[in-house]
Amino acid sequence: MAEGALWLTGATGFAGRELLRQLRAAGCPWASLGRRPPGAGGPWLRLGLEEAAASSAAGLAGRLEGAGLPPPAAFLHLAGWSRPGDCQRRELRARLVNTVAAARLLEAMQLAFPGTPSLLVSSAAVYAPSRRSLREEDPCRPRSVYGATKLQAEGAALGLRDRGLPVAAVRPFNHTGPDQGPGFVLPDLALRLARLEQAGGGVLETGSLEAVRDFLPVEAVVRAYRALLERVPDFEVVNVCSGRGLAIRELLDGLLRRVSVRVEVHSPRERRRGAWDHDCLIGDPARLEALLGWRPRLELDALLDAVWEAARQRVRQEEAAPQPRTRP
Repeated sequence: MAEGALWLTGATGFAGRELLRQLRAAGCPWASLGRRPPGAGGPWLRLGLEEAAASSAAGLAGRLEGAGLPPPAAFLHLAGWSRPGDCQRRELRARLVNTVAAARLLEAMQLAFPGTPSLLVSSAAVYAPSRRSLREEDPCRPRSVYGATKLQAEGAALGLRDRGLPVAAVRPFNHTGPDQGPGFVLPDLALRLARLEQAGGGVLETGSLEAVRDFLPVEAVVRAYRALLERVPDFEVVNVCSGRGLAIRELLDGLLRRVSVRVEVHSPRERRRGAWDHDCLIGDPARLEALLGWRPRLELDALLDAVWEAARQRVRQEEAAPQPRTRP
């Protein structure tokens, strides 16, 4: 990367926290744009996504130029609403946050600092499920508001690229790790199982376990983002994936082997979602490997060990926390 700092949004999110960890370990300078300061400290401009969406690109460019941050060597736009359910319930806000804010920030960066390599983090949710590995040139048919907002943000990014500006997009598939919050499939299953283990056993109710996804540890995904920032002029869109599909049932079976008590798994019919229960979303990493000379790998046992230990630790902390007093 050229001399200067990596500017990023989403520094307080799951992937953002991992990115800052890697940057600090490598001694790389960075600056954050966001509603809240990153826990790691460092140069920061208070700028929420709603505020960005309500601003003009020219107005935002003036904010960026006058922020007093170290000059940018590259820009990575990570921030956005990542929970599809939240996007589905509040569609208008999701479009403002995931699409309009992204478009404004990417354009403002080019106005303020022309020629800065800029990378938009999109999502594999732009694709429709398929039984074969998905390539970047495959048609995009998002089935959710979340996927639609990400595809529209890609359109804005590629529109800037058509004007000769160094802007590109990445489509990460599922990434996870011990620091990921509940509400995502692997940490959610691990936390529920850890609570059952603490209680001495019980029943775990789930939805369908037949959906197949392409999982990677967040460390590998973030390492790919950092490498791709060096190659922004060489691609428009690229998948970040392993090329390996795992059924949710395989993840659950791996966690169950780590539980020290008996747990029964029930998947009631009323909790299933129909055709979505059997969908498959696996990426083709060929373009990624051609660009970087390597592809991210999934070491499943190591990932499950880390997520399981984090869930157990959280349950121990819950047990140790003071209980609120109740009135007699």
